[in-house]
Amino acid sequence: MVLSEIGTRGTVAANLCQVYDLTGAIAYTGPVGVGQAVALLVLSPLGGAAGRRRSPGTAGLVRCLDLAR
Repeated sequence: MVLSEIGTRGTVAANLCQVYDLTGAIAYTGPVGVGQAVALLVLSPLGGAAGRRRSPGTAGLVRCLDLAR
């Protein structure tokens, strides 16, 4: 969970740096940051809810680990 959050934050920072490098204007990083924040805040709970419906609890993880053997 922690590694996932670190990766998400790193991706957001990299995207903002890329926008600044391409445009040279810090004003364009604001809308990009807001768009990423809205997507993260709106879509993450929806994805979590969909995942819980498909495999409640850790049953899905246990099945995946069992298949990996």
